[in-house]
Amino acid sequence: MDERLRQVVPRLHKLFRDSDYTPLDHQKVSLEVGGSRRLPAPGDRWLVVTSLGFEGKSVRMRVRLVKGEKSVITSSIVAAPGAPAVLGGPPFDGGVLIFIIWADPVLLASPAK
Repeated sequence: MDERLRQVVPRLHKLFRDSDYTPLDHQKVSLEVGGSRRLPAPGDRWLVVTSLGFEGKSVRMRVRLVKGEKSVITSSIVAAPGAPAVLGGPPFDGGVLIFIIWADPVLLASPAK
């Protein structure tokens, strides 16, 4: 378990009241505003993350868990820079999937004219 995830486990315990958490995967992606990325998820599913823009320094995203063409979960989140957004998911392998998304926005300065 990496340090970032280790820091989130106490919060997970309060939110979901489980005592054991097993990381299944770790993905790191970059998205432009309006961009979307489809990431593999357990149980023959996909996590589709779309960057919708900014609210101050936070990032607005739409997150969908899909199986085939059917949405299993759809959520809109606002993630503060460096803080985790936590989404509880469906059952999987005797437990429940929990998705943790960190937003690390990089604002590009406009080129000088």
